[in-house]
Amino acid sequence: MNSVTINDLPNEILEQIFSNLSLDDCKSVTQVCQRWFSVGFQPWTVMLDIDISRFNEDHTQLDVLLASRRIYRHATFHFDNDYTNYELLLAILRKFHTGLRTLTMLPCTFVPLQLEFLQLVLSHCESIEKLYIDPCNFRDDVTYQDIGFKSLPNLRSLHLDSNLLELPSFDIGTLMPELVELHVPIGYYSDRPVQVLRQLYNQLTNVELWFLTERHFMSVCGLKFPRLHRIALHCVDLVLDTHSLIMAVISFFQDNPTVEQAVLKFSICAPILQSIAEHCLNLRYLCLNTSNLQEDCYRCFGEMKNLERLRLEDFALRLQEHLEDYPVMGSIRQLTWWKFLIRVSSIDSSLIAIPT
Repeated sequence: MNSVTINDLPNEILEQIFSNLSLDDCKSVTQVCQRWFSVGFQPWTVMLDIDISRFNEDHTQLDVLLASRRIYRHATFHFDNDYTNYELLLAILRKFHTGLRTLTMLPCTFVPLQLEFLQLVLSHCESIEKLYIDPCNFRDDVTYQDIGFKSLPNLRSLHLDSNLLELPSFDIGTLMPELVELHVPIGYYSDRPVQVLRQLYNQLTNVELWFLTERHFMSVCGLKFPRLHRIALHCVDLVLDTHSLIMAVISFFQDNPTVEQAVLKFSICAPILQSIAEHCLNLRYLCLNTSNLQEDCYRCFGEMKNLERLRLEDFALRLQEHLEDYPVMGSIRQLTWWKFLIRVSSIDSSLIAIPT
């Protein structure tokens, strides 16, 4: 009997499968073949991308949009600090909010926004699963109780490049009870983002953080996330030149062995990689900033038995002419590095991705 493949499924089943994909995954499946393109490129996968500031004054463009019968799943709004345009954004949300799963807000400039405006936007987004807010500053002039945020029970992914988590009136635990992915910067002065991580530690599976201070970095390294699958730590200016810093990172991976993907944008040393190899046995993807990588670090990669993809950025390691002394990285299927093209006999060259 011939085996059944996904291509044997009827279009109706494929549509149901594709309807659960993220926007990036939808883009990928439409590139597989002509059939998948015709099935995957449906009205509910089309992205609504609007620059509010460019709508004409007579609102004819808005009228045409509001007359549309499409069910958009993903919406991106570009806007400036002209509050007269915000009502246009709210009108569009009122029209299409029932189908939205992803909302991206992109201020044209680093503008200050009233927290009440965010409340109005989110009040029309009860079904969204992913929220992305680009650089902006929120002004917290009233208390959380005065604003009256509604809970977002379906929201699972939050990407912020703002001070939102630093505001005491924004109670993320109450507003987003099912959150599992959190991507946020941690500023200089407020400890609120770290407190939020402590509050949600038991449910987060994907955490991406940008640090400006060593103090906050140390605080996060002391946390345990029992469900954590992906961790990304960005602190390019941080040099691990003290024993306490190195031990903090080592302890983090000892306490979080469930990590399968790790992005580490800070100086790396061999003891840290050794801790990852010993404790994160299911690690399959590793991305490192290797501007200060020492030669002994390279040996640790061979001890990561299930590592499939390795990305080395700012590659400045001076390798020996022959790499036979290093352990064979038999599990690796893709190797990406910058600045140097190195020939490694143990890896199929067709699987090496070299950026241009």
